[in-house]
Amino acid sequence: MNKILSAQTEEEQRARKAIMEVAYLSVFVFLLFIMILTRSSSLASAGHRISFIAQGLIALAALISLIFSRRGYPTVGASLLPFGILLLTVVLINVTGVGSINALFFVTVIVLAGMTAGIRGVVVFGALSIVSAIGLYVAQNHGLLANKSSVSIITPAITIAHVLGDSLVLIFLIRIFNQNLHSALDANQELRQLQTSLELRIATRTHDLEIAAQELKRTDLMKSRFLASMSHELRTPLNAIINFTQLISMGVAGPVTDEQTTMLNASLSSSRHLLQLINDVLDISKIQAGKLSLFSEADVNLNNEINAAVDMVQPLLQKQNAALEQPIRFIQDVDRDLPLTACDRRRFRQVLLNLLSNAVKFTEQGSITLSAKKKEDVVMFAVMDTGPGIPLEMQAHIFEPFVQATSDIRHSQGTGLGLPISRSLVEAHGGELWVESNLGEGTTFFFTLPIRQ
Repeated sequence: MNKILSAQTEEEQRARKAIMEVAYLSVFVFLLFIMILTRSSSLASAGHRISFIAQGLIALAALISLIFSRRGYPTVGASLLPFGILLLTVVLINVTGVGSINALFFVTVIVLAGMTAGIRGVVVFGALSIVSAIGLYVAQNHGLLANKSSVSIITPAITIAHVLGDSLVLIFLIRIFNQNLHSALDANQELRQLQTSLELRIATRTHDLEIAAQELKRTDLMKSRFLASMSHELRTPLNAIINFTQLISMGVAGPVTDEQTTMLNASLSSSRHLLQLINDVLDISKIQAGKLSLFSEADVNLNNEINAAVDMVQPLLQKQNAALEQPIRFIQDVDRDLPLTACDRRRFRQVLLNLLSNAVKFTEQGSITLSAKKKEDVVMFAVMDTGPGIPLEMQAHIFEPFVQATSDIRHSQGTGLGLPISRSLVEAHGGELWVESNLGEGTTFFFTLPIRQ
């Protein structure tokens, strides 16, 4: 019994809040509707007048209960409203008699008590309803009610049976509701704990990843600084070697034989190639460290820079053609009056030379085409070759440092830095560089250069 009469838990109260407000509103609307329909006959007798007033008071109590519930006090009407309906039932039976249909209002009291006060309300108001039914039966048989007709003991017995049966059913349903509610709350609590645990694990992993990323960034920065420092230290003595070798080959230090000149030229070629590799490493180090800077000049003549780049690549093309049965054709499709623009002429020439050198290196038959056209506010450049092409899966990776499009030993010379450096230089000018290629049909590299005054 103590378990049945125990107070509701906070969770049960929150779960029933909506049900209670629906009950309050339903009672108010129902009684208001009944009062409107019966207003003409409600004052016919003293009993009817009392009933009409009781209905109004209970409707007012339901409205007040609803208002208090909306303001955060949902249990104010939990006892007030069932008591009001119980009072209305007593008043109606006083007029109509114990055997009337109004006796079923006792069941309504039990249901409403269960909705608003739970099992405790069902037990309390069930007992009150039984006591009221017995008391009204005794009062009517002794002539104390407005209805003086006698009534059989069977009539209140049926009413009491209704109250007991409905009370037991309602208690059973409420207990099932509470069990389901507690199960749902336990599952929700477990889910919240799992969610909290998962959020904690994610936060921990995220923190670990942030630390690892910072460490990786610091290590990469140290690597870039080391490469930049080493490249700078290597370039100085290498330039001295190139200069002294050139002086010796020119005979400044004394006469040299043809065989010695050939050997000195080979040394110069290797030294210049090594210098280019060092310059590439230095450039990529600056790019990764975010320290790449441009030395822009106003009114740069792009036609002159294109011609200079073509002149520089011609010896490489001639060397390539010397080893082929059919020479590679070099085609220029360049507008003669390209607009003057502001850019870093040395870096622009470097990009063009990188793309042309790659085209010569990978083309063994057909042609190489250099195109330059004005397109609205940019100049569009294209370097097309009829080489082997680049596989689709490699096209997304060729702009990464130290990645080459082929593993063929004949074409794998170099560091794989030319394309990432070229893209960074083009983007530093505000342009774009991309590739289009079909395997076995050749490759075209496009890049744009904004026209700036």
